[in-house]
Amino acid sequence: MPTVFLSYASEDNGSPQDDVSKGWVDWFDEWLSLELVKQQEDTTLWRDIRNLKRPGSITDQLKKEVTNAAVFLNVLSLRYGTKPYTKFELSEFLETRKEGERATDSILPLLLGPLDINQIPPPLRGLKYISFFEINPLTKAVEPFFDGYGRKISNKYFDAIRDVANFIVNRIKDQQGHLPSLPSKTTVYLAAPGLDQASNHWKIYNELESQKCQIAPIEPWPIDKDEATDHFGTGIKTAQFSVHLLGALSGVARRDDLNELAAKQLDWAAARQAQDAKFRRLIWIPPDLKDPDPQQRELIKSLDNGTRLTPHDELVRDGLEAFKEVIRDELVQMGATGG
Repeated sequence: MPTVFLSYASEDNGSPQDDVSKGWVDWFDEWLSLELVKQQEDTTLWRDIRNLKRPGSITDQLKKEVTNAAVFLNVLSLRYGTKPYTKFELSEFLETRKEGERATDSILPLLLGPLDINQIPPPLRGLKYISFFEINPLTKAVEPFFDGYGRKISNKYFDAIRDVANFIVNRIKDQQGHLPSLPSKTTVYLAAPGLDQASNHWKIYNELESQKCQIAPIEPWPIDKDEATDHFGTGIKTAQFSVHLLGALSGVARRDDLNELAAKQLDWAAARQAQDAKFRRLIWIPPDLKDPDPQQRELIKSLDNGTRLTPHDELVRDGLEAFKEVIRDELVQMGATGG
């Protein structure tokens, strides 16, 4: 039976001492387990507080469970990288993978709030993650999807739970060789988004992955700022077309040291387009976008008035599902023309 290992700092599961409240991890465990039952009944979620047996060495038991895990989830917070046992769990998962297996492909961080890159353990920097909060574009305040005790919760929390479950199911099917072999081998550059578009970015990532696309830039991203910038540029050079999600924030999720990356990625893709007439940029702006920051406002204005667009671009200001259809159509065209 496949196992998912849930790694977290115990302080992130704190809750008021009453008969009703639950900690963040308890609540997440409960809802993710229910979602996994819906999608794949023979997958279990393992974490130490519930599963460790009293006899024997705790370290040996942890090592055994981490080694046997198919997927590694970690609750990424300010505390996570400071705890000896979370460091142990992460290092054991990375060190005990099978030969030829990219361990980071089976790791999914769950981000509780904004973090500086130096607050993230090096092996997790540059990995795609699922966010359990958003940034209010008006106030710039951090707004968790729920308060940690289950008393106030938004529908976006359950969307994130489903995204986690989808990741787990797809990774396990991939490891077991059960994913269908689809003909598409197209490489698509999926531009790194602003923090307010992290959830939509994940949905597009899943769509591309379901179509068996190669997705650039590959992960993890380099830690050094200049090397990371080169990494994005190289990713665009390998792609047949690029996808850009533009929200209210001009910065980039996961890397606050890479400023105005949305505009830079569009420019790099335009440079690629100048060299290859077949290369296209698919650009999405939410129809209900409000109060973008100054840099993003200028970028969107230049797209709306056409000064930054080319005849090969497609700008979509419809819902995300409509944008997915545009991507699917592009993949069909790529297949029809041989890429």
